[in-house]
Amino acid sequence: MNNTDLNRKAIIDPNGNALYDNEVIKNVAHRRYFKESMQGNQSLSDPLESSVDQKTRVILCVPIFRVRQVIGVVGGSYNVIKLAICCFMICLRNKEKVLLSIKMEI
Repeated sequence: MNNTDLNRKAIIDPNGNALYDNEVIKNVAHRRYFKESMQGNQSLSDPLESSVDQKTRVILCVPIFRVRQVIGVVGGSYNVIKLAICCFMICLRNKEKVLLSIKMEI
């Protein structure tokens, strides 16, 4: 999993035990993103302090299904600054498209 901007990736079992790509094991059963994903939903956390490296991150999680039953979660943490820059760039691109379409209509 080297071709990604996710800083930490983890496979999480139904009890909330997360095995991270740096071989650290932490329990995340209390985290909202884990609970939401175990209910079958995609989840994006609010910014939080990582229990692995103490940096501010957002966590993206999706459920792992086997025959329509959630058997775990896969997730990754994303640097908040990088996410803000990405959102800013998307807004800029969308603004340029809107301005271009206005010019074409005039």
